[in-house]
Amino acid sequence: MKTFSTCFALILCFLMFTSLAFAQVFPPVWQPGPFPTGTEPVRGDAPCNVTIPDTMGTIYEYTAYRGTPVIDGTVNGDPVWNSIPWTAMNQYTINGGESCYIFDGACEGVENYGGAEDISAYFKILWDDDNVYFALYKVDDGYVYNEAHMGDLGNIWQDDAYQIVLDANSPDDQGGSLPSAEIGLALLDSTQTAYNSWRNTNGDPLALADGDGSSAIEICNGKAFFARMTPKHVGYTEVMEVAFKKWGEITADTPQMFSIMANDADESHVVDALEWSRGIFNGKLPERYASIVYSSSEPPADPNKLTDITDLGGTIVGSNDAEPWTGPNSDGSPDKERIEKLIDNDINTKYLVGAVESWIEYEIGEPALISSYTITSANDVPTRDPASWELTGWDEATQKWVYLHDVYGEPSWEQRFMTKTWTFENTDKWFKKFHLEIFEINNDPEGLMQMAELELLGKMATGVEEKAPVQPTRFALEQNYPNPFNPTTTISYAIQKTGNVELKVYDLLGHEVATLVENVQNPGNYSVTLDAKDLSSGVYTYTLKSAGSIMSHKMILMK
Repeated sequence: MKTFSTCFALILCFLMFTSLAFAQVFPPVWQPGPFPTGTEPVRGDAPCNVTIPDTMGTIYEYTAYRGTPVIDGTVNGDPVWNSIPWTAMNQYTINGGESCYIFDGACEGVENYGGAEDISAYFKILWDDDNVYFALYKVDDGYVYNEAHMGDLGNIWQDDAYQIVLDANSPDDQGGSLPSAEIGLALLDSTQTAYNSWRNTNGDPLALADGDGSSAIEICNGKAFFARMTPKHVGYTEVMEVAFKKWGEITADTPQMFSIMANDADESHVVDALEWSRGIFNGKLPERYASIVYSSSEPPADPNKLTDITDLGGTIVGSNDAEPWTGPNSDGSPDKERIEKLIDNDINTKYLVGAVESWIEYEIGEPALISSYTITSANDVPTRDPASWELTGWDEATQKWVYLHDVYGEPSWEQRFMTKTWTFENTDKWFKKFHLEIFEINNDPEGLMQMAELELLGKMATGVEEKAPVQPTRFALEQNYPNPFNPTTTISYAIQKTGNVELKVYDLLGHEVATLVENVQNPGNYSVTLDAKDLSSGVYTYTLKSAGSIMSHKMILMK
């Protein structure tokens, strides 16, 4: 009892502080995740970071930004969802027993927990005037489903399911007069979305919004609820997307209560769980709930995100004359319209045909620092797409083409209108004009090539002189981009002193899975690409060591 009283007093003090802090921190300051061990909120200025004695962790805060995603079962392809990072459920709890944080190997040796491949789970939340939106992603080593639960939804918690609590009351008014609800979500029989409301007080249940989802379970049919399961070599991955009707009592920029967990039931487990906060599990103690803030702000732009330069205008200023890029069934004459469509052809409705040693030149009004690009093939079969090429930029000072990137022996695109992406290091080559030349084409004796779109990705500058490279003044490791990723991502870092540099990737158990850099480097800014095609989905840590300094970040591989 004494311990509980101490806990409660600390919480009250904390809440008195946060009642002032919340008035000062909006609009929120954006800080891309992932975050330090034990804190996985979306924003980094959250004042709720107080350790409570007698528990395994902290009061977390999650910021749900304003945004309206399309609920159709596609999460990673939705730009609204893509504007916020996935947040990892970071605490593993045995049913009625021990808990541990999964990061930094803290769960090694804990009964039943088998690592990231056992279970990894992530979530995103957005909201607007009508709905609260959830995106859920899970990697699990085995699927558990009881057929009887198709007609007994109250027991879906015994399956591989999610349990979510939303409570419109402020943390300093637990048990107050505003609505609260505890609901469950599952994908039964691998295909049927399932929903259950175990508890709701002081108002309407947290009901599913209307939508285009279909399910054999009536309460989910015709609702904004989609889920799909993809088998892996061991276990499966699962993606859910759902919208709930928002209570009127959910208001902007005020703290309310929230908790989420992914149940993990299999032959060796008795409904253990991976959680973000512990409000549901282990006795449902109110002081273990997290806080959610429905921010009035939209997600700020990711400062590390690359811009599609070809979306900003610019023109095709040249192409090979001897064998011009043309449209299908043409007489071989230049086809100006189709050449222009090669740039920024987002709907992929037209394509260009060229022969070996075809080339194009693209120019934009301001210098751009290109470090990535995409090519979309328009082949009818796995043939007639580029196999070898080179991308260069025009240096106005030297009046020469400068190498940026090349590819030799690229395999055929597996399907029509498939897009492939390449990323390369570029810290100081700012150009206005770019040249792509094709040297080799896959599987076509006539040397014909079909390509639907070229996108150049990078950063714009107001002037090259303003972006001249400078000597790094600090040791730095940037967040990888993109994140989550599949299967490649770029990691940028800065070295302040000449010396041995190591950049390595580790799994959550601390096992080294990749060495990206291990040599002597001079001071400067660097980028390196990780190709994780041979790694499994999950959370990984990458660590940079140089001149006695160490920095680490987490990243999410999502296949």
